[in-house]
Amino acid sequence: MTSGSIAQATATPEMQAAALKAASASAAETAPMSVTGWIVQVGATPTETGASSLITDATSRISGLETFRPYVERFERNGQIFYRARFSGFDDRDSAANMCNELKKADLNCLAMQS
Repeated sequence: MTSGSIAQATATPEMQAAALKAASASAAETAPMSVTGWIVQVGATPTETGASSLITDATSRISGLETFRPYVERFERNGQIFYRARFSGFDDRDSAANMCNELKKADLNCLAMQS
C-alpha cells in the first residue's frame, strides 16, 4: 500500500453476526426508557449480563426480532434482584403473540404482555 492510500475491508458473515450481537447487547444496556404497547419477555435472570445474553441469543436465532427494541428491566422479588430480558415495539397483541410462537418454536421462553 502506498502512502495516502485508503484500505478497505469487507466484513465476513461471521463479523456481521458478531457486530449484530454486540449491537443487541449494547442496546439492551441503555438507560431506562418509556415503554408502551405490547412487549415480549424472553426470560429473567439474577444478573444483568445474563439478561443481555438472553436478548443476544434470541436476536441471533429469530429472524425479524432485531427490528424491535431490546431492553433489560431490573426488578426485586422477595428481597432478591432480577433482570428481565424484553423487547418492545409490538403494535398489538397478535404481533407479540406471533413473535412468541416463533421464539417457542426455537425452544426459547416467551411471554407476551401489554406494558
